[in-house]
Amino acid sequence: SEKSKQQISCGHTDPNSLDCSTEYDTQAMLSLFHFLGYEVVDYQDLTAQVIDEALINFSKHPKLFNTDSVFVVLMSHGGLGTICGSDLKDFETDKIYERLNTKNCPALMNKPKVIIIQACTGGNEGVVKVSGSRQVMATEYIRSSSKNVAKGGMVHAEKDFIGFYSSTRYTFSYRIPKYRSDFIHYICDVIFTYCHKDDIEELFKKVMQHFEDSPSEHMQMPTKERDTLTKEFYLLPGKSHRFSEF
Repeated sequence: SEKSKQQISCGHTDPNSLDCSTEYDTQAMLSLFHFLGYEVVDYQDLTAQVIDEALINFSKHPKLFNTDSVFVVLMSHGGLGTICGSDLKDFETDKIYERLNTKNCPALMNKPKVIIIQACTGGNEGVVKVSGSRQVMATEYIRSSSKNVAKGGMVHAEKDFIGFYSSTRYTFSYRIPKYRSDFIHYICDVIFTYCHKDDIEELFKKVMQHFEDSPSEHMQMPTKERDTLTKEFYLLPGKSHRFSEF
């Protein structure tokens, strides 16, 4: 039978905030995942505890055994390693990986699990001054060279994840007040346009290049985290579309 695709989205809408999910971001992501053929489980304004409960329930979703991949999208306020629930309490983002790892969600073993988080990770601006024409470039790229070896029935507890966060550690994640976040906008634009030919790693790189190339008063750089994908993951090879504004 044809495999299904699953996506869970949790958003926190606060009209008085400059760094939260908006109706635009929510609708843009819903449109994107419907286009990609994902069955969406959508939540809004969850407390920190209920976010965790929603992930636990999602990890037990009966359709996960037949799914080929999952996305988890969280949009809210945030700090380093946390996002804020509607009760203003912190939810630790490590729990996403814990709830969906091989031990707690065996149905997703060896399947791509993509985590997208739109939130600040701190209060810094993520920019430094350079003198003259000198440019400072720092790249953190960690690749494991160990082989995927399973002995005696043992398997990797955490594998085939990739996290894509809206900003580097300790920095702001900016958005246009009461309209949208550039992070969500660029994700939708890039995936709609290039999902027919690029894998998820290349798609995320294109989003990062948008931030690198686009002049802005506020500098922001998305970052990939806990990347344990061992194979190329294509969303819709051969099918392209143009992203339209809401």
